[in-house]
Amino acid sequence: MLIEFTLYLILSIIGCTIYYKWAQKNQIVDTPNERSSHTHQPVRGMGIIFPIIFSIFSVITWLNAKPVTSPLIDLQNIGPMFIGSGVLIAGITGFIDDRIDLRSYVRLPLYTLSVVVSLFPMIAVNINIWWFVVLTVVIVGVINTYNFMDGINGITGFYSSVLLLSAITLLLLNDQQFLLSYQLETSALITLAYLISFGIFNYRNKALAFLGDSGSVSIGLFVCILLVWNGYRFQRWDVLVLLLVYGVDSVGTIIIRLIRKENIFKAHRSHFYQDLVHVKGIQHLQVAFLYAFLQAIINALYVYYFEAINQVFVITLVLLSIVFVVGKKQMGTLQLRTNNE
Repeated sequence: MLIEFTLYLILSIIGCTIYYKWAQKNQIVDTPNERSSHTHQPVRGMGIIFPIIFSIFSVITWLNAKPVTSPLIDLQNIGPMFIGSGVLIAGITGFIDDRIDLRSYVRLPLYTLSVVVSLFPMIAVNINIWWFVVLTVVIVGVINTYNFMDGINGITGFYSSVLLLSAITLLLLNDQQFLLSYQLETSALITLAYLISFGIFNYRNKALAFLGDSGSVSIGLFVCILLVWNGYRFQRWDVLVLLLVYGVDSVGTIIIRLIRKENIFKAHRSHFYQDLVHVKGIQHLQVAFLYAFLQAIINALYVYYFEAINQVFVITLVLLSIVFVVGKKQMGTLQLRTNNE
């Protein structure tokens, strides 16, 4: 896997560099608006390189597949192709949305299609069709919130890297027999390689490039699929703890906006991480590192106590919720009424 990681890291760096020069030449830049946390015009949409790289890996995996001798081996061979296809659909949809602002009635069905395609291998392991439907709806919601959370330099890269490494660790320590795991671990490492490459342009106080929807949505989709497979493999729903910091910020913000009777699909700057930047004046990379570091501590505890009967998820959820409410209150951003009321 180390050789593959190195090769895809080099490929990602080349891809990001080429895209940066092409986007600059064609003026594909992010113009600041009322929701933006930046004041300059960085290159937009560099995230499209991720689904392209991921698709290359998926095709190579399929071409090198072993002869089919059982349904599970077949799943190992074709699983990455379905996941890669779903990630590519999500990435292309996000890239088009970055350019021409797709209507929700066009965008959401395409995102739903990307989720269905990515989850399709679950049918091969006899997952209940109703669970398949529920997972599809939930993941569509999660990838949209993942996209909303991508609002400051470094946050998606740092946070996703922690989540990917945590999921890989779970599989390596607890999954010695499940045939699809090797491809999942390799896919996660390739995603990590892309995030490192993208970081050259984004992990700065003044970013040179942003992921755009093409990157945040496609990466969010893969992260969700990785968590689903971990949950299925270990028959534990509490693997969601690996995504809990984002979850509390996203859900908490949605609840507050619903109480205010605001349109939750409209762009805003109400997330906790945005308050830390705009109200407290903390630097982007510091906030991004804080989110990743906090999630890393939670994940380390979860992995360490994985075999024991524990309440890590519930305890962490309660503590993070308290921090969210108290923090918003101290920063004066917990108003439950709009300014017009």
